[in-house]
Amino acid sequence: MSHTSTKRWIPAQNEIGTLASNMVKSLNDGEESYQRFIEVYQYAGGTDQGMADLLFQDTNGNPDPIAGTATAEQVAIIADARETMQGIHDLYVAANGNDITPSNIFDALRRMI
Repeated sequence: MSHTSTKRWIPAQNEIGTLASNMVKSLNDGEESYQRFIEVYQYAGGTDQGMADLLFQDTNGNPDPIAGTATAEQVAIIADARETMQGIHDLYVAANGNDITPSNIFDALRRMI
């Protein structure tokens, strides 16, 4: 016969397992998105301005947008997106046990807000 506190923890244990599984899936999905973002970012010249020119000014799908045509606000949007994607990547790296300090993890979370 098991102790009653053990019975109370079984549902919590199952829920924690489900949450952990969902977190791992989300981190993997986030890393895939980060890799796709970086691919497009590099295609756009590896700069916030280039990415903004590509995304905001190239409405016809032309491969060579006019450089420098995105507004400062549009470039800032790309900078925020890049910081967010970097935060997602940093969390993925931390979850895989690589050298990231706890303060870096909190910085990564702050960038995503």
